[in-house]
Amino acid sequence: MTTPESNKTNTEISKTLNQNTSQNTESTMEKINSTILKTALEAIPKLTADNYTLWKNLVDNMLDIQNLREALTSENGTLTDTQDVQLRTIITSKIVSLLLW
Repeated sequence: MTTPESNKTNTEISKTLNQNTSQNTESTMEKINSTILKTALEAIPKLTADNYTLWKNLVDNMLDIQNLREALTSENGTLTDTQDVQLRTIITSKIVSLLLW
């Protein structure tokens, strides 16, 4: 026989289990997304005179993964400060510095 107190306890346990499952799922998805982004970034070669098309396609892919394409290409799109720093860091790391003397 169940009592109102045991029903309350069962409900609390169920909520806790659902929250833990949700947190575990989110944590797993964050790890997967992080791995996908890392793989995409590692695949982007440094930009040279000979590989623009490949570089552009891989950068486009990275923009899609990070949900930055619309903010960069729409007329009223804006980036947060964090997105701006991340994007500048990634782009500058993938461009070969050419010193012209």
